[in-house]
Amino acid sequence: AWPPLLTGASARGGVGASSALVGSVARRDGTHQVTYRGQPLYRYIGDGQRQILCQDVVEFGGRWLIVAPDGSAVT
Repeated sequence: AWPPLLTGASARGGVGASSALVGSVARRDGTHQVTYRGQPLYRYIGDGQRQILCQDVVEFGGRWLIVAPDGSAVT
């Protein structure tokens, strides 16, 4: 339900996101996962474009929050 947000070569920030805060980390399988403020990003498979269905949910050992463009968690 929460696959990692993967990137090809290098990650860049979208509209409103600070490119200086965007990065990536190499995963054991050779792919690269996008990070923001050093935190790995995931997506929810039930969300659509401009549609958020899963926010502030406690599942899979953690609390899942949306990231705002400034890198803060939206609570």
